[in-house]
Amino acid sequence: MSREETRSGLLRGSSLQGTTTSLRSAWNLIKPYYTTSDERWKARALLATVIGLTLGQVYIDVKLSNWGNKFYNTISELAQSEDPAARDLKAKETHKLLLDFSLLAGFFIGAIGAKYKMSEKLKLDWRKWMTQEYSSAWTNDGTYYKIQMKGLSDNPDQRISDDVNEFTASTISLGLGALRASTSLPSFSYILWNMSGTANILGVAVPGYLMFGALGYAAIGTAVGHWRGKPLVKLNQDQQKLEADLRYALVNVRNNAEAIALSGGEDVEKAILQERLDKVAENKTKIINKEKEMIIVNSFYNQAAIIAPYLITLPRLVDKGVTLGDFFQCASAFSQVQGDLSWFFNSYTELARFKSVTNRLTTFNGAMQAVNTPAPAAPKPKGV
Repeated sequence: MSREETRSGLLRGSSLQGTTTSLRSAWNLIKPYYTTSDERWKARALLATVIGLTLGQVYIDVKLSNWGNKFYNTISELAQSEDPAARDLKAKETHKLLLDFSLLAGFFIGAIGAKYKMSEKLKLDWRKWMTQEYSSAWTNDGTYYKIQMKGLSDNPDQRISDDVNEFTASTISLGLGALRASTSLPSFSYILWNMSGTANILGVAVPGYLMFGALGYAAIGTAVGHWRGKPLVKLNQDQQKLEADLRYALVNVRNNAEAIALSGGEDVEKAILQERLDKVAENKTKIINKEKEMIIVNSFYNQAAIIAPYLITLPRLVDKGVTLGDFFQCASAFSQVQGDLSWFFNSYTELARFKSVTNRLTTFNGAMQAVNTPAPAAPKPKGV
């Protein structure tokens, strides 16, 4: 496919009003590289590899969960046994389990290393391609001049350099995080449901009660996180603009150094720089305060989630309703399910930044499209 066709794919589906942060807007930015670019087959191969490694990690997570159950049960039986032959057998079984763990851990570490390398390679290739396409589209046919004259998009240089970089990196990291959570959830939900047993709550028998507990805990956390973190979207978008305005003012001083020196305009330029720096600092302070609040809420939420399954399952262990291995696997599965269900909550700050970057690139796309779309021809007078 030609370069022009690919570039038109970048611009298609955008408009000046299309600053929505919906998945459709993000997909319009993602799609060209994987569907129409000259690098699409290499990109697809890298993406498939990274996805495969992510699914492999989930598989090993499940294997490690089952390993933990066997290990703790074996250790418990070894500690309670008084028969020397039985103790020797359990000791050998423990050694075998430790060897199994070493193999699983080795595969897991290898998958992490390979996934990191492949995902970073994909991010870099994608960023390079998008930057080239956006730079070419921006400088083609005087687009840069038309945008500036009409004031359709602020700081296009930042959008091409910083926003493209953040968009490609965030898309990969958030996408893989969502994939891992969505594939891990069914596996550990199955484990948690089967091991929860039935609890009598207010006279009602509730099967799989730990599963419902994890679901409710995650739902409350997600609702609170969205409520408290929603302002971060606009704050991050404003910060990107203010940072770019400050950088533009600094570049302007450098480019017009001689004129400023000859006219004695240093004080004016200092005042402009100070004003823009103050705005950057003021908005950044708001972001810091809001992120601090999110960190506190997130930390409390995750720390409470560590102890919650132990407290809920402990009565069954005391009543010998579960083995020691079941007890620890229940707690581990609860934490995993709760973590998977809380992916949105735990990723809220990064999602807010991703949303603002998507807005900015969508607006920039719309501006480039608008200045290069021919105006409709005026209707001919009647009788001509």
